[in-house]
Amino acid sequence: MGKHNILILLMEITQLLNIKKMVQQKLFKDSEIFVKERPKYLTNRQEEKLLQKFALNIIHKGYSKSNMENIMNDIQQLEDYEAEEEANEFLEYYSEANYLSIANIKNIFQEYLSEKNELERQNVLQWIHAHKIRPLFHIGETIIIKSNSQNIKLTHGKKLVIENIYFDQAQYLLSDNNHNSFVLDYEILEPIAKKYYNQNKIIEKRIVLEIPETLEGYHSKLFCEKPYKIERVETKDIVTWYGYNTNWIKKEKQWFQLIESQFVECDVPEYEKIFLELELEERIKNNVKISQI
Repeated sequence: MGKHNILILLMEITQLLNIKKMVQQKLFKDSEIFVKERPKYLTNRQEEKLLQKFALNIIHKGYSKSNMENIMNDIQQLEDYEAEEEANEFLEYYSEANYLSIANIKNIFQEYLSEKNELERQNVLQWIHAHKIRPLFHIGETIIIKSNSQNIKLTHGKKLVIENIYFDQAQYLLSDNNHNSFVLDYEILEPIAKKYYNQNKIIEKRIVLEIPETLEGYHSKLFCEKPYKIERVETKDIVTWYGYNTNWIKKEKQWFQLIESQFVECDVPEYEKIFLELELEERIKNNVKISQI
């Protein structure tokens, strides 16, 4: 066995021992997982482990005979270069390690970025679970900016529509009157916005239905508190249920459900059935004549 192969074998053994040690430990320290702020970067431990993995991959594939630490430093520095020409120049003239093929290194670097992004997403998801982060607004609602913001898209008095909610990243997809769409974190939007109520719409009835748990699927089962509370708003012509990841609207005796930013015809929602049953029981109890809603 040649010296080069022995070196690779020793590096692999060291890497496996390091990974075993990390698995036996917590992914995050308590002080890291329970920080109140959104995690925007990998932990030092995660970043080092990821760099070691891809540096070892470069050595194992024979793309470089340099030591692992130099390759790790190069991968980190490559993140500073957005332009392809700058990245090529760095790898050719300024990198700490030597490489047989710049193209191969760039391909591996893209894989590194993809895995890093996924780890960052998982960190945010774990933060959401740890703090039980919930959206203040619902899909389909119109909100209005109530205070000034440094973001030019969030001027005082501007109305925005909640087009979608990315529950696994705690973000809103918003659109303005010009159909411009953009994404904002919960914690950026919520302190400076409030629900907008059209003054021309007279709300005849607003109730909050409380049931043991949400009847919706997808992320709702994971994120919604128990018991679950859902709001029903009734005006002269429209009945609306504001669910967790969807809404239902009744217009001219037909129900519609919000699916991927579009309202499509649907059956009577289960929440409405429960509400009508409860209302019927209450009216019978109070000997009140029942009128159709």
